[in-house]
Amino acid sequence: MEAKRPECAAAIKGDVTMKEKEKLTAEIEAKLVVVDEMIAGLKQRAKEDKHIDSATEKRIAELTHKRNEVHGKLEALQQSDENTWETLKSELHDYLDDIDKQQRESWSYMK
Repeated sequence: MEAKRPECAAAIKGDVTMKEKEKLTAEIEAKLVVVDEMIAGLKQRAKEDKHIDSATEKRIAELTHKRNEVHGKLEALQQSDENTWETLKSELHDYLDDIDKQQRESWSYMK
């Protein structure tokens, strides 16, 4: 039985990382579509209810800012190497968790 050469193991690991990146990228892009729809819904509801006060505007602006940060991190993830992608992946999940929390708070506030 032949031992795996280090360069083969690195190539296999790189392939796995690339597949994981592609999967994560697709998941985050799908979540960004949902976030965009949610932001549009919040704006529409605020407009219809004439409930646009400074707090509502601030909440929508914060969500939009976080969404844009996620998009920027996603672009960085796509360009990242094996050493930095795990950190970016963790940051992206944290941002998305924050966005989910802010969305729930925004909908609750506007009820």
